[in-house]
Order: sequence, then structure tokens, then C-alpha cells
Amino acid sequence: ERVEIFGHGGGATEAQNQGTTFLGEVPIFTEIREGGDAGVPVVVSAPESAPAKAFGEVAAILRDVLS
Repeated sequence: ERVEIFGHGGGATEAQNQGTTFLGEVPIFTEIREGGDAGVPVVVSAPESAPAKAFGEVAAILRDVLS
């Protein structure tokens, strides 16, 4: 279940205002918390899940920014 406790779009807007790259967003999913509690990251336990894909998208953008 996707929960947007901080709203949506504010980070992208602020990054644009600051003239910096927006890396993306990782919504709060129950699977992320459960994986953290169990010591198994969601990218390992469910690599095709929406939360894992969100982390992958942020990582890809960060890789591009740093290279």
C-alpha cells in the first residue's frame, strides 16, 4: 500500500527551485518497513515490486549524476 504522508511533488519543485537534480521519490510502503525489520531489503526480497523499482530508479539517476 502506497502512503504519501508528506504529499506529492514538493521535492521535485524544490529541486527545480534550487537548480539541482531531483533524484526521485520512494513512497512509504509497508514492504520497506517489513524488510527493514527483518533485515532483508525489499530490493532483495521482492526485486520486481514497486518499492524496489522506486529505489532502483533513484539509484540509476544518482549513478548518472555522479558519472
